[in-house]
Amino acid sequence: MTRKKRRALLCMLAVPLLALAPRSEESLPASAAEPAAVPEKYVALTFDDGPWPETTEQLLDGLAERGAKATFFLIGEQLAGHEDTVRRMYQARINIPMQRKEVAKPQETNLEQAKAAGYGVAVVTTDVLSGATPACFSAHAPDRTLTDVIISSQIAGSADLLMGRGSQQYTNAQARFEAVGFRFFSAMDQLDMNASRLIAAFPSTSSENGTNTAPTLSMMTEFAVRYMEQHFPNGYILIAEGAYMDKRSHENNLAGMMRHMRNFDITVESVCRTLSDQQGVAVLVTADHECGGLKLAKNKSELDRSLYTSKHHTAVDVPYFIRLQIAAGVPADYFTERMDNTDIYRIMRSLLGV
Repeated sequence: MTRKKRRALLCMLAVPLLALAPRSEESLPASAAEPAAVPEKYVALTFDDGPWPETTEQLLDGLAERGAKATFFLIGEQLAGHEDTVRRMYQARINIPMQRKEVAKPQETNLEQAKAAGYGVAVVTTDVLSGATPACFSAHAPDRTLTDVIISSQIAGSADLLMGRGSQQYTNAQARFEAVGFRFFSAMDQLDMNASRLIAAFPSTSSENGTNTAPTLSMMTEFAVRYMEQHFPNGYILIAEGAYMDKRSHENNLAGMMRHMRNFDITVESVCRTLSDQQGVAVLVTADHECGGLKLAKNKSELDRSLYTSKHHTAVDVPYFIRLQIAAGVPADYFTERMDNTDIYRIMRSLLGV
């Protein structure tokens, strides 16, 4: 019996921060065995990211003045140099023990679900292949910084094609990738369309005027689409990530961000054009967060100044776009005016029919 063609392509504008699969079973300390008494009415305060020297101290002062406690979610790389602030955050934390035997366990990814359903699986990124987005789709690890764990998981994983920036750790792992059927490449002119599994770990990637060893997102994605069309006529899922809009926005580098955005736009246009006559295709474009608080210029003089209002992620909503050529399979109420970013997961499941 021939499987009906159903394909999904997800293009993500920015890097997910939280998507690596969490630890397997882990017990809470004995002191957490009994749940704490909770008042009938309460407000829970949580603060993400940081610590940031210009704002976190003010926040902690405000909590102290009001006798309030809060929950803090920190960025590991921000801890160095801000140890005193972190100690204050620890003192200001709220501690409500929970009665739970398991903290978390790895969850099946969209790519693993697709592979189990008989579809091909591909990941393309301008970031390093162990970066948060490619890792969250192609690996399981308790922390995004554990590159060796991520690489080992990718070797044992379900991906048929991996393309992005490499590192010495990927070069060191070449023999291990080849042992499970991957062909390992580091330049565009080396790529073999007939390889049964393929990893391309380039020395660098580029926003425009890509080269043989520093390709753009569009160059990599165009190859990936041709490869997946050839090898998986019954369907596939391809994740294509443009990572540097986020990175350049952290730097408040508007020109650099726009160069990468332009190539991302070229990539989406190329994919839609290539697959325009194919039935059973979905192209989904979104981001997991905004970065930099970019604003519109009110007048020409504002263009001479930075239009960024932050160097960090913000709570500004991000858009999503979807182009469907699928007859059925996704409930109409999935596509609401506003949704949580985790809803993308179930949309992808429905697109895949799993």
